[in-house]
Amino acid sequence: MSIKINQSKFDESLMRNRCILQSNDTVFDVFFRTINGLIKVEKKHQWHRAEKPLDQSRCYQLLEDKKLVLGTPILTNVGKEKRPTNACIVIPVDLTDDLEKIKRTIAPYYENGMGSGFDLNDLPDPIQTLHKLNDIALSLEKKGLERPTANIGTLRVDHPRIFEFIRHKRNANFLKWRFNLSVVISNDFMTAVKENKKWDLKDIDGKVTETVQAKDVFDEIVRSAHYCGEPGVLFMDFFNEDNPVPHLQYKSTAPCAEVALATGEACQFSYVNLSEFIKTTSEGTFCFDFEKMQSTIKILVRILDDAVQLSIDNAIGDNTVIQKKRRIGVGVCGTADLFIKLGLSYEDPKAADLMQEIMSVINYTSKKASVKLAKTRGWFPEFPKSKYKDKSWFFSKTFTSPTTKVTAKMWEDLFEDIQTNGLRNAGTCSLPPTGTSSRIVLTSSSIEPRFSLVNQFGNIDLHIKETIERILLTEGYEKATIQEIEEDIKQNSYIVREDLPQKLTDLLKVSHQIKYEHQMRLMQNIAKYSDESVSKTVNLPISATEDEVRSIIQSAYNIRLKGITVFRDKCLETRDFLEKPL
Repeated sequence: MSIKINQSKFDESLMRNRCILQSNDTVFDVFFRTINGLIKVEKKHQWHRAEKPLDQSRCYQLLEDKKLVLGTPILTNVGKEKRPTNACIVIPVDLTDDLEKIKRTIAPYYENGMGSGFDLNDLPDPIQTLHKLNDIALSLEKKGLERPTANIGTLRVDHPRIFEFIRHKRNANFLKWRFNLSVVISNDFMTAVKENKKWDLKDIDGKVTETVQAKDVFDEIVRSAHYCGEPGVLFMDFFNEDNPVPHLQYKSTAPCAEVALATGEACQFSYVNLSEFIKTTSEGTFCFDFEKMQSTIKILVRILDDAVQLSIDNAIGDNTVIQKKRRIGVGVCGTADLFIKLGLSYEDPKAADLMQEIMSVINYTSKKASVKLAKTRGWFPEFPKSKYKDKSWFFSKTFTSPTTKVTAKMWEDLFEDIQTNGLRNAGTCSLPPTGTSSRIVLTSSSIEPRFSLVNQFGNIDLHIKETIERILLTEGYEKATIQEIEEDIKQNSYIVREDLPQKLTDLLKVSHQIKYEHQMRLMQNIAKYSDESVSKTVNLPISATEDEVRSIIQSAYNIRLKGITVFRDKCLETRDFLEKPL
């Protein structure tokens, strides 16, 4: 290969800390190992002679240009012996077993870098089990894992221990917890809250153990989420309505709730870095390059399907559900940086409209690519029983919001194509948080605003620095003054001065400075074209009230988001913000 990768474009220290780079590896070595490992999968299976080999040079170039960002499990495990590449899974484990047996079952998944969701609904004492699982995660980390464990514990809103679950992490040491907590909320519960009705708590046999006011449960969720950011809430009825294979029932979710999963089901994630798809117009302005993104997505869908096959070949335990669904997740990173480069504030309605266009193209293009793979590799085994055969279900997810880039006619033609050729993957589009992956390529996380204007090296990223200097020079600021302003940003991580041009301060707002209504609007536009949920925390200033948190959760339900979490800036650092601990 003739490509020589500019190492400074990537965070090598992070890659070494996460065991992606080993010994004398270079970033090029990792990309070489990964792409060639996937090509070996294709050669092994040889699904169809008409299928041309994966284009090595094209893949390397996309990785070097940071347009394509592979998920860290893929970068870590591909090319190594008998390693699956799943990002997350609902581990098939009996939580009523003794501790050592549970640990033996879970350990291989953690050792291969997978996050997991645990359904605690059928346990009489979910809190005790939660502590056991957290202890297992911590003990395995101490023995040495390539990446920290990430998990979620989910509990139905009518469980007898729901109040204890809701309050459980209020005064916990978050450094010693490897579990997010989320309450599974039903449509019936939200109706009961709205109508101020009573709510039955039921044991595992369905027997009513206590009757409370639904509003009291909801208020407890609000109070705890306001205080420490947990629990989140999951609207599982919405998840189930969009489940394309409903006979494989969802059991829990990925650790950040971007997808719901059946027992034994896993998902592969990788990303298009939106901040790198910008082109110059004939007028000399910048705009988003949809064509280049589409060509990248087509390659990424194939890479992810190869990764699914690798995980089936190297499965830990039963791979039946993975094989039946072949689910993949094309996600995004660099959203906030895209807006900055285009001169759009995160709060600008044009930003939300652009993301709706982008997500419609991602969903449509990934489905088209999956159909193409189905022609040569075959459809996912459960396709004939899936909702993709149901025209009304398919159109309810697409025709309700056609965009200028993907029209209703295009969706109709795609449906007919799916009926003729099938789909290779039960899902193609997901929005996980992209934490490590986006940090490796030095861009903003997923669809989140920037949490800081300063990167992990203590510097202002070049495109942000150029934006600051361009705007301030235009406004007549001296270079020496601009340097002082940049040093002030480095010290505080965001703009705190109130005497700067509003154009600059609006454009470079960080997460806790952006009004939640604008964050919700962006999520609503994006969620229309995600196969599953949207992993995004609604970021709030420390001064946000419980009433605002209540409004956010209710609004999330009203606009049919599948889940929501909130976090007040620095709330975990200032537990004395309230008069006394809750």
